[in-house]
Amino acid sequence: MVQLTIIVLGGEVEANIRKPGAYHRARWMSKVIYTLKITLFREEFALTKHEKRELIRFTTFIVTTYVEPWMSAHCSTSAPATDLALLKALAAYRDKEIGRASGKVMARHMWYVSEELVDLSLFDEATVVEEKRAIVSAMQQRLGEKNPPRRADVALDAVEQRSLASFATTNSVGLVTALGAGHDFLNVDPAEWSGRDDYTTARRRARHLRVVNDFAERGIALISAFCGAITRDEEQRQHLLQVVERHRALYPCAK
Repeated sequence: MVQLTIIVLGGEVEANIRKPGAYHRARWMSKVIYTLKITLFREEFALTKHEKRELIRFTTFIVTTYVEPWMSAHCSTSAPATDLALLKALAAYRDKEIGRASGKVMARHMWYVSEELVDLSLFDEATVVEEKRAIVSAMQQRLGEKNPPRRADVALDAVEQRSLASFATTNSVGLVTALGAGHDFLNVDPAEWSGRDDYTTARRRARHLRVVNDFAERGIALISAFCGAITRDEEQRQHLLQVVERHRALYPCAK
């Protein structure tokens, strides 16, 4: 996807363009890849003016707005900032129809700016000291809900005024506590954190958190394929799933 994006933008890469597979089996990234390929070879297809126009609209959205946050989605500590920046970009996107439609979808997935996860930004090197100070201040002073929502509710028309600190509350301390390295560093100015063992340990652990759903999707697919197959005994089924998962790890290309 990145290579195709570079080519679409006029750059050069040493790569061959592969033949697309079956579209009905494509996940979202595959659909993006297919769109980029069609754009590159659009003069080879009998497309109508409307189809070409819509193709360019979608491709423009992909290369200017979608690819960069997608590539950084695996990074746990930058997840809050990435998600908030993407939602702001969608709200301000010049093609209002695409911006509104995609913004409404993204607004339903703001897990990492929730009260309990927004402080992942404290461990992100890209978060400036002033922002970290504001987050810590909110963690110490803004009272959180008794049962905080797992996903932040962000209005698309008001997102431009939101900062990471505006999502932090006293509930945000829970993540730091869960990292198990202590939270005394929160009482010290963020400019001095890099020299503290408790902060560096917590940062290392935070960076190893998995923030994409690929593992969950694979787990669901695995249990769906083998639920009721071979055995109906729950204990034996768990053993079966472990064997299958191990086999797939050892022989990823096996048919």
